[in-house]
Amino acid sequence: MTHTLLTVECGSIQSYIFSSNRLLENVGASYLVAQATEGWILEALSEAKLSHNMIDPKAANPFADGHLFEDRTDWQAEVIYIGGGNAVILFRDEGGARAFTEQLSKKALLKAPNLRLQVHSLSWDKAHMPLGKAVGKLRKTMKAAVSRQPASPPLLGLGVTAVCQETGLPAAELVRVGDDRRYVSAEILAKRNAAEEAKRELRKLLSEDRRDSHEFPDDLDDLGRSEGARSYIAIVHADGNSIGEIISEIGEETDSKRYVERIRAFSQAVKHISLKAMQAVVDLLVQKSIESTAIQGTSATGNLEFRPDDNQRTLLPIR
Repeated sequence: MTHTLLTVECGSIQSYIFSSNRLLENVGASYLVAQATEGWILEALSEAKLSHNMIDPKAANPFADGHLFEDRTDWQAEVIYIGGGNAVILFRDEGGARAFTEQLSKKALLKAPNLRLQVHSLSWDKAHMPLGKAVGKLRKTMKAAVSRQPASPPLLGLGVTAVCQETGLPAAELVRVGDDRRYVSAEILAKRNAAEEAKRELRKLLSEDRRDSHEFPDDLDDLGRSEGARSYIAIVHADGNSIGEIISEIGEETDSKRYVERIRAFSQAVKHISLKAMQAVVDLLVQKSIESTAIQGTSATGNLEFRPDDNQRTLLPIR
């Protein structure tokens, strides 16, 4: 029986996140990227009225037991793995894949203007090719297609329009930024609107007894810079050596069921380790803040000199 294998990935992530030099908007953009390949996947499946295997993307084990290509004839879609900026989903037929793509595309267009969402698919027959090989083929096809895509500039203003002071795109709204009022585009507005939800997610990295005394900053000037002093900011990417080689090795698995088990376990382990590493850094900075304020005889309150985001990327000052 032929199924449809589909992959979702965000393109040009760096340029999307850092199209603005405002930290609040950077964080909101990162949150939208994470949502596009995690939370919105589940929403799009449900809105397309497709039965599937996802329970909760944030759970330790977000997948129900069984496989669409074996024993779960009641499923119309099976998420193979999700997270890290991409997802791979197996659909029972092309119609289900198309319905899902429509819902996800609509959500991205409305909630994250100018985010480049890349969706590619191919037909897969279990009898002709192991699933791991099919996923590898799909990703190669996707990369080749992306490399051939022509540049797609955004639609600029028509007639008399105000210009966004961050991106140069047509302004959609006038918002208050500190003591100023600024015209912003739909892209910047979406990022600013997502920032508060992103902050709620980040606060989970702080233990309950620290949430009232420490906070993640919303502005680059609050990221540890001393008044009147020159400062530097580093963007730190959490990346692993030879991750691609590990994924390729897993993709050589000839048993499709075993492939799904291995790639899911690996994906969830990377996600868990990344979160634990981030929490360890937060704990270290909180402790240093407490020690510093104790020496100075002040209360241990204020901003942490650290701003993690939803894609294992970090902003911190360099002394």
